[in-house]
Amino acid sequence: MSKKYPHLVILPTIKAMLDRRESGRVVLTGKFLTGMALYAKKWPGDVTLLIQGSQLPDSNLDHESVAIDDLPYHLKVVNYNDPKLLGDLAKADVVLASVSWQQNHISSLCQQVNVPCVYVSEYAFETRMQIEKSRVNNKLVLLRRWLWNRKHEALHRKALSLAAGLQANGTPTYNDYLGLAGDSLLYFDSRVHRQDMATQDDIDIRYADLHKGRPMRLAFSGRLLPMKGTDDLPRIAKALKDLNVPFYMDIYGGGELETTMFEQIRKLGLTDCVNMCGVVDFARELLPTIKREIDVFVCPHRQGDPSCTYLETMSCGVPIVGYGNAAFCGVTEHAGAGWVTPMNKPEILAKQIAKLHENRRTIVEHATRSLQFAMNHSFDDTFSRRVDHLLMLAKPYEQNGDHERTQVKRSMRQEGSVATK
Repeated sequence: MSKKYPHLVILPTIKAMLDRRESGRVVLTGKFLTGMALYAKKWPGDVTLLIQGSQLPDSNLDHESVAIDDLPYHLKVVNYNDPKLLGDLAKADVVLASVSWQQNHISSLCQQVNVPCVYVSEYAFETRMQIEKSRVNNKLVLLRRWLWNRKHEALHRKALSLAAGLQANGTPTYNDYLGLAGDSLLYFDSRVHRQDMATQDDIDIRYADLHKGRPMRLAFSGRLLPMKGTDDLPRIAKALKDLNVPFYMDIYGGGELETTMFEQIRKLGLTDCVNMCGVVDFARELLPTIKREIDVFVCPHRQGDPSCTYLETMSCGVPIVGYGNAAFCGVTEHAGAGWVTPMNKPEILAKQIAKLHENRRTIVEHATRSLQFAMNHSFDDTFSRRVDHLLMLAKPYEQNGDHERTQVKRSMRQEGSVATK
């Protein structure tokens, strides 16, 4: 007999930071909490979060302490290797797991209790190795990590072959895993609601004086880490100065490279044109500032992770120039906006900005295209497509007036994409 309200169980890769001094509370990232809140809002039945705990902090910048009882969904701290996990999975009508070495067994467990399992993937094998290369200089250590990742890549593929579906964040992992699971959905992650996006009027106002030769206003935001390529930002700025391009560059964020970057900026004589702005509130400060003041976003990411940076920047009507990692290449291909330059070549990226300086009309054209693409992939619309995909794959249930299922997009040229094995 079908159920009226299906039960969604989610297993993320992120861990909940636990404080033994304050029971009943966990620390999670604001981005993750926002996504979970939208699942709770859009899912027509119960939502349960099965999450592993940790006593150690991570490198994210938006931590929030929350009371478990105040959350609009059930949260249970578990161990993914605990045999009792099978009982938690058996209560679900569909399980949303993550492609991770810690969750390769989840689709097999779901099969044992006859529950559809859908995996979320974010990192292709190539992307994982790019991240390793940004962290490791020792060739022997890198070889060991390559072998470890290759072993688990085979296990990921086996797990996906047992899954009812896949939700792939970005084109690299979508292209890598297409055809392994029962149904594959391509999406582009963002945390910007449509009503918070820029308008064409915002673009016109921002660029009203762009053709008068004023300095270009450039920006970067994110974690200041090697894998984000932020150590190349001072080199890009120095090359722009050598090319006599008038510009200002604002760098938002914090991380392990912050002190080094301050020193680089000072040594290269860039304090008059490069400003380290620190960590600012995303919704209240960062988005409005980029929307109002920035001409071009500079993105030297060295690896193809599906960073929210791309869609969030484009939602401000700001085009991106960046290194040609697989994720950014996929975004530019689908959006028809942005400029791709060779990886780890800061001088070439600077030359591309110099070309934009000489042809500023192109910036405005790409800004409009960027905004249109972001509008097609707003936070709410993307989550609606993901929820519809899960409902399509869940155990049979009775539809009710609270949720009318929409057709899941199946064309690569539509907002989302589903391909059936």
